[in-house]
Amino acid sequence: MTFLADNNPQECQTVSVDDAAMVLGYKRQTLYNAIKAGKVQVIRLSPRRMRISKKELKRILDGGIL
Repeated sequence: MTFLADNNPQECQTVSVDDAAMVLGYKRQTLYNAIKAGKVQVIRLSPRRMRISKKELKRILDGGIL
């Protein structure tokens, strides 16, 4: 999956929660619930903004969260 490629060091290493939900095939709210439950690690940019690292996204793809 090219979306998760780590080849380019200048490429952003995080994705939005909405993009992560799309890649994972989860509904947006399902992913937010998993974040709230501590099942998904996020990088908080502000109280309302957060990003998910591509490494975390790969971890979820490999093992699932539900």
